[in-house]
Amino acid sequence: MNSFFFFVRETSQNTVTLNPTPTKTFSHEEREYIKALLKAEGLTVSNTGKASVSIIDGVSDLSSPDYDLVKLVENIVPKAMTKAELKSISTNKKQKDLDKKKREAQAKLFKEEPAAVEWCFSIFGETFSNKYNLAKLVLFISNRTESFEGLANWKWEDGLRKIDAVKDNEDGTFTILFDKIKEAFANS
Repeated sequence: MNSFFFFVRETSQNTVTLNPTPTKTFSHEEREYIKALLKAEGLTVSNTGKASVSIIDGVSDLSSPDYDLVKLVENIVPKAMTKAELKSISTNKKQKDLDKKKREAQAKLFKEEPAAVEWCFSIFGETFSNKYNLAKLVLFISNRTESFEGLANWKWEDGLRKIDAVKDNEDGTFTILFDKIKEAFANS
């Protein structure tokens, strides 16, 4: 018996009831197993029924601000995860693995193209972009991609004007001339 589907409800300051999820019951073996786990932690099990297990804590300091019998019981009795929780963990792990691969690829790119990285910082400043967009710009100016596939923002404007890579529009906005960025890097 590894884990259970349950919820814990506080019935008084030092008493809680551990209940199986709705429409479920604990088998005799499950109740005995839960009872043994709780007793091993110094808790008193006053009643075990198919529908619930009543637990009394007669040893902890009830006046402590950190006292929480519900959390204590939840930490003692292994709780089964729902399909949604399991899927969430799996999805989070896949995303973390993907993020790690992206970070490793960015670090490799920055080591392979230090001149492009330094040029970007010298033109736009150290804080003009996050690593993702910096990597996209480095890929573009070092001719590894044909177009810039990242996002530019207002922090780029001074640098773009410095290398004459903007075209002012009549409505007060400007257009970035990406070929001019690539040309400015090539001529540096």
